[in-house]
Amino acid sequence: MGAMLVSGARWNILSHYTNAEFESKNRATAISALCMVIGLIFVAVVGMSGFIMEKFGGIRTIYTLLGLITVVTALPLGVHLGRIRK
Repeated sequence: MGAMLVSGARWNILSHYTNAEFESKNRATAISALCMVIGLIFVAVVGMSGFIMEKFGGIRTIYTLLGLITVVTALPLGVHLGRIRK
C-alpha cells in the first residue's frame, strides 16, 4: 500500500517540478528521460529481488527492503522538492 502511495505521489511531484523547471519545448524530453530512469530503476529492483528472496527468505524481506529504500530516498527527496517549489 505504501508503494502505491509513493508511486502515485511521484507523478504529482514530478509533474509540477518538470512544468516549473523546463520550457515547453523541452518538457516532453525531460518527462521521457524521467520515465526512462524510473523504468531502469524498476528493472534493477525486480532483477535483484529474485536473488534477495532466494538468499534471505522470501517476500517479507523484499517488502521490508523496499519500504526502507522508500523512507530513505523518496521521502526526503519529496520534502526537498516541495521546499524548492515554494
